[in-house]
Amino acid sequence: MRDTPNSRTLLAQKLVRLLPLVLRSIASHLRERHGILSPGHIGVLKVLHNNPCHLGRLAQQLEVSAPTISNTISMFVERGWVRRWRDPSDRRRVLVELTDEGKATLCELSQTAEEYLVEILSPLSERDCLQVANDLELLERIFQKRPPHS
Repeated sequence: MRDTPNSRTLLAQKLVRLLPLVLRSIASHLRERHGILSPGHIGVLKVLHNNPCHLGRLAQQLEVSAPTISNTISMFVERGWVRRWRDPSDRRRVLVELTDEGKATLCELSQTAEEYLVEILSPLSERDCLQVANDLELLERIFQKRPPHS
């Protein structure tokens, strides 16, 4: 006889299946509409939205390698979304920040993703949408309390 998974295991299994599906769907839509390569790129723009950041700290915060973040930032510099310069107090360190164009792009990408999800979720009733939103808010609070890799 096979054990029935408990409710936490069942929820974990559903999240593991659902999250990549949602992210791939959004990524595909954003590639089609804006040429953005991955949802991770939106994450980079969001981190830079509030403040300039050292390149190394950005890589650490996003849990990616230095070459990965450097390549991403180079692409963003070419697109005019990010400005990059040497830290005057330590020339070995590089600072990056969003340009006005980068801020506008982040806003546009976020809006495009939201509009796409609204369209995808249109078959749900108002009541179902509110229930899922409340459930997701609960999950968001749980994950916000946890440090990375714990």
